Amino acid sequence: MTDTQEALLAGIIEAPLDDAPRLIYADYLEEHGQENRAEYIRISVELDRMEREHQPAYILHQAFTRGDNIALNQVEWEPIEPTLHRYCQIIQRLEKLREDHFHDWLRDDELLNLGLRWSGGKRGFAERATIAAPVKASKNAQKICSRTPLTSIQFCSRIADHHLVRMINSGLLNRIVQIENQLDDFFLLELLADTPAVNTLQEYENINSTELQAIVHHPEYRAFKKLDLRLQTVDRDLFQSFIRAPHLKSIEELAFGSNAWHAEFLNDFIQQDWSNLRVLSLNNCKIDDEALELLITCPTLTNLHTLYLDDNRFTGTGFSAVLASKNLQNLKCLSVDSNEISGFSKKEIVNSKLRLWVFSATNCRLLPSDLRNLAESELFRELIWLCMGSCSITDTGLKNLLKSPFERLTVTNLMNNRFVNSGVQILCETSKLSTLQRCHLVNNPIDEQGALALAQSNILRDLKHICLSCAELDHLVRNALENRFKQVINLL
Repeated sequence: MTDTQEALLAGIIEAPLDDAPRLIYADYLEEHGQENRAEYIRISVELDRMEREHQPAYILHQAFTRGDNIALNQVEWEPIEPTLHRYCQIIQRLEKLREDHFHDWLRDDELLNLGLRWSGGKRGFAERATIAAPVKASKNAQKICSRTPLTSIQFCSRIADHHLVRMINSGLLNRIVQIENQLDDFFLLELLADTPAVNTLQEYENINSTELQAIVHHPEYRAFKKLDLRLQTVDRDLFQSFIRAPHLKSIEELAFGSNAWHAEFLNDFIQQDWSNLRVLSLNNCKIDDEALELLITCPTLTNLHTLYLDDNRFTGTGFSAVLASKNLQNLKCLSVDSNEISGFSKKEIVNSKLRLWVFSATNCRLLPSDLRNLAESELFRELIWLCMGSCSITDTGLKNLLKSPFERLTVTNLMNNRFVNSGVQILCETSKLSTLQRCHLVNNPIDEQGALALAQSNILRDLKHICLSCAELDHLVRNALENRFKQVINLL
């Protein structure tokens, strides 16, 4: 490594969150014949910027990663959402470059056997590691920190308190950005509060009560962007302290699974400034209609684009309130899986100003009238992915649903419902489904007549991937399916 390279690398390590030093280094590499390495750094930075700015590509990629990861590689995204096409292109290119050049770029022999197990790259460098030998890692902290911008660390096994203190004092974690904790009893954040890490730490996965107390009680932690709290129960005072903490209002993505989200707890929440919040995940929080109706009155949720409310206790009343809320007008991804939402208000649905990109209501029994009310709204006009598996949808219900003003519906999951061949025929004749590329129809009572209708449909011209459950398909129908579609999965 030349003196110039070492100086440029030192600038990256000194400012791990700054794009400029990395891009300058990429320019240097290109000028010295390392075009692929330069490309790797540039597109890594481009991908990270899409995520930081919550661009449409990142919003959709996160939704599909959570619910249908295969679709990301199967669908032709460019005519549907060009930014997602670019996002997936970058990921594929990065994987290819890593495969071809891993040992040259990301496996630095100087970093091997220093107490860390390197688990991946980020933004062009080897930045992710798991603590393998804390004593050795602490002893080699200076060497590690001079070779690569270590920004992401995972704790998988218990570390003795004195070893943890030694690691903190070594400076190994001074510029850490992301921590994943898989331990129940941990006090890392209490120790980091007195180090430079408070200025860089942005993400923490699987926070326990001890760590939450440290975050709440140390106002130095002002940089947090993502928090994932795995609390089944939470003390009311701790919950309120977290909600009221002014230094935690920079959070953009919050996952909070606990029993704290009752109406009596939420008065503090709705009075706070959550204007930076973009993603809110409240799965399995026992939220009922009263709590949900109170939650959405928060006037500072206007920048929220993704809301997960799976496995709660609200009904059609709470669901209607979400769709009608004036504070959620920028919402693009909504999941209400496993809630009893049938019988919701037609007036509030039809008048909703929401234009969703992703909607999931798996395991929510929906009446034909519910589906008609949804279709009469503008809710699904911009929809890309629709997931309504296990919703007891009949032929009549499907017919009502398909009257929605779809303009770019690309992926559907309608598995485990109750429509038959006649319902499939309606699907095949719905002109608004011409953009559909991937369709799940598993575990519906469809036979070879319905399968043949799919193979012969002139409307579904972009459909390439189909998943069915059809017993005893004769060879003519099987051949028709295989000739018509790029991928046919028949799960019996």
